[in-house]
Amino acid sequence: MQQQTKIYKELNNYLKDFINRVDPKCGEYKCIDENFIEEMLNMELIDTGKIGTFRRDKSEMAYSSAFIYGNEWALMSFELLLFCVVDMFWLNRIFASVFVYLISKLILLITKIYFTNQLAKSCLIDSRFLI
Repeated sequence: MQQQTKIYKELNNYLKDFINRVDPKCGEYKCIDENFIEEMLNMELIDTGKIGTFRRDKSEMAYSSAFIYGNEWALMSFELLLFCVVDMFWLNRIFASVFVYLISKLILLITKIYFTNQLAKSCLIDSRFLI
């Protein structure tokens, strides 16, 4: 556990230094906006071999919607509605509870897999580093 904490702090400090341009060994980068053609093709059209690039995200929703945090009300409303519909259809509250539980776990599993993969692709971070 201490080794993981030490590695986390070292990686965090390296990324801070990289973004603040403290260490000249870290390399150069520039912050740019995507142009229309790059947005349409969903790919970079400039050479990033010598100078790295950070892309500005035009909407905060692209990153923040990758998490279920903040969407608890919608998720709870969906679960309650699903419970009521299943209970009305089968007239069995135990079955409805188990069904809603399984559907909720399935939704959480799908979002975890999808958003972790999406975050790994968009940030160019190996998914093993995402906790």
